[in-house]
Amino acid sequence: MTGGGLLGLAVGATNELTTSLRQAAGAAAGELGYAVRLVRSAADEVGLDAVLAVGPPEFYDGRSDISVAVRRIAWFGEPLPSDRSHDELGNGSAVEHRLSGRAIRLLDGPARRLKRLPLPRHLEDVRAAAFIDHECASNLAAALRRARTVDLVVVTSHDRARVLAGHGVGARVVPFGYHQALAGPIVTAVDRRDIAAVAFGSGLSWSSRRARGLRACAERLAASRLVVAPETWGPDRDALLRRSRILLNVHRVPGNFIGLRVILAAAAGAVLVTEPMDDPSPFRPGMHYVEAPLELLAEAAERLLADEPRRRRIVEAGQALLTGPLSMASSLRSVLT
Repeated sequence: MTGGGLLGLAVGATNELTTSLRQAAGAAAGELGYAVRLVRSAADEVGLDAVLAVGPPEFYDGRSDISVAVRRIAWFGEPLPSDRSHDELGNGSAVEHRLSGRAIRLLDGPARRLKRLPLPRHLEDVRAAAFIDHECASNLAAALRRARTVDLVVVTSHDRARVLAGHGVGARVVPFGYHQALAGPIVTAVDRRDIAAVAFGSGLSWSSRRARGLRACAERLAASRLVVAPETWGPDRDALLRRSRILLNVHRVPGNFIGLRVILAAAAGAVLVTEPMDDPSPFRPGMHYVEAPLELLAEAAERLLADEPRRRRIVEAGQALLTGPLSMASSLRSVLT
């Protein structure tokens, strides 16, 4: 499919991030010369060259009326299972882990509140790891279902493509790219910044690994240097990032590819300081972001805060990537060709 065609953007269940990704893809498609139409049913597909679904594959599970005459593409970046060990399990046994996972699958309806019951530290870690495994397994099941209904699966990292290949699904690897509709305007790193470090994310209000890790970082950083803003999205998130020198990240899913966080930070003139990603391509640690194991994360942040020229060099390298090979238009071109 080349520029000048008619592209449909599938609309399924949604959240704020998926909405902004779809808006960015639609704007980038227009820049590439495509006409864009939102697709909610088969009737919306008449005359289209392709239909693109951006976001979690389970959001489109209800679509059973897709026309066979239209090229169908699914592009998603949800975490999938991997064979890496769960260090956060501590000394928990595999049996405990499996039993916890089975219990999670039973906690539906009124019993859902039991998922948040306080537990001893060890059991809490077992439960948290089981939640992550269950989520990743659900994402994989949705991806495999979706693969049967589309012509092309696109994922945002090479490790996810390898997981799908192990299940007989070939996937193209194209990270989501930068667009103002997704991450706000690109701003200089030298703007006045009154926040040393900010942290976003879900699972910060209860005893999760991420919450405990950020509390430990806050204790090691100088007083009041870390602002934690759970469940902050869109313009509010971008405004905070433009005031911050660092975006601090503790993985919710250990090793997960978090390219969008690199994009969000770089566009706002901040630097992502994070635990390592298993497969960060096309980003390079030390060049586009800073990585360190959890026990050294606060120290890495402090060193960067004390070295403003280095911080600015990392921002500039990231922004060069966003305005060149990792613009949303460039990424979308790779998806559609």
